[in-house]
Amino acid sequence: MARNQSIAGFLRDQLHYPASDALARLDRLAGEKIARTEFLSDLDAARGALKPWMPLFYLPVASTSVSVGLHLRPSDVESRRLAFIAAEAPGQFIETALSVDQLVYLGLLGTEGYGNSGKMPPSFPDAVAKANEIFGAGFYQAGRHGNFQSGDEPRVMIEAFGGTPEALRNQAVLADDPAEKLKYWERGIALGTESLALYAGAARIHLELGHRREAAECVARSLACYHHTAYEIDLNEYFETAGPLQHEFPQLFNEDAAWQLQEPDPRRWARRAAELYAAGQVARADKLLNDLCHGTGNYMSVLGAFRKHYQALGWDWALALCDLRS
Repeated sequence: MARNQSIAGFLRDQLHYPASDALARLDRLAGEKIARTEFLSDLDAARGALKPWMPLFYLPVASTSVSVGLHLRPSDVESRRLAFIAAEAPGQFIETALSVDQLVYLGLLGTEGYGNSGKMPPSFPDAVAKANEIFGAGFYQAGRHGNFQSGDEPRVMIEAFGGTPEALRNQAVLADDPAEKLKYWERGIALGTESLALYAGAARIHLELGHRREAAECVARSLACYHHTAYEIDLNEYFETAGPLQHEFPQLFNEDAAWQLQEPDPRRWARRAAELYAAGQVARADKLLNDLCHGTGNYMSVLGAFRKHYQALGWDWALALCDLRS
C-alpha cells in the first residue's frame, strides 16, 4: 500500500468502491476538524489509530469523544455501503451514522446542543460554514431544530434522518413504556444494520411482555449477525437468557447459533472454527472467528487464520484490511 494514501483512495483502490460524491467529500474532509469531529488525514493515520480490540472490518476515519470508523463487513463492502461505527471500548461498537453527511451533522448537533446548554464555542460558525461549503449551502443551519440541549442529539437525529442505530438505541433505553421501547428497537432493526444489540434489546422487551416466540426469533437473528456487536450487553448473561429460548424453539436457531449457546465461552470456539474451515465451510468459520475475537477483545492474535479464510474466499479486499494490521 502506498504511504500517505487517502482513506477514500484506499476504498477505491483496495476495496473497489466506485467514485462517488460521498467518497469525494470524504477526501475533502481528510485532516479537517468540523465542530467536535476530527477527521484523520490519511491511511497511515488510520493505521496508527487501530487497536488490537478493534475488528478487522473497522477502519478508523475520525474521532469525536471516541474513535469513529467505517463499518466494512462483507455485506457493507458488497453493497458499497458507507456507514460509520463508534468504537467506544473493547466489545462496544454501534453504528452512529449511516452516511458521511450524517456523521458531520451529528458532530455539529453535539456542539450546538452543548452551546445551547451553556456557552456556544466561538469556532461554531466557522464549523457550520465549512460543512456548508463541502455539503452544499443550507446543509446545516443553527437554530433549525430549536433550542435543544446537550444529550438531545439522538432525538434530533431521528427527526432529521429517521434515526441511526445509536440514536434509536438511546431512545429505547430512555423510554419508560415497554411498548414505546419496543417501537424504537424495531425501528433500529428495520434499518437493516444487523446489530446484535438491537435484536437483544427487542428480545428483552418481548420477554417482559410475555412474547416468548418473538423473543426467540430476535435472539436467533441476533446470533446470526456477522459479528457480536453487543455494545453494552453482557454476552454471558445474554446467553443464559437465550439458552431456554433455544430449547423451547429449536427450529428458529441455525446450527452454529445453537452450538454457541451450548458452549458460551468464546475462548473455546477456535477449534470449531478450524473444523469448519477444514470442512470447506469457510464463511461460517470466519463468522465464528469474528465472534470469538469480539468475545476475547483481541483480533490480532488470530490474524493468520483470518488471512487463510480470506484467501480461500477470494476476498482480496479483506486481505487488504489484514495488511493494515501488519
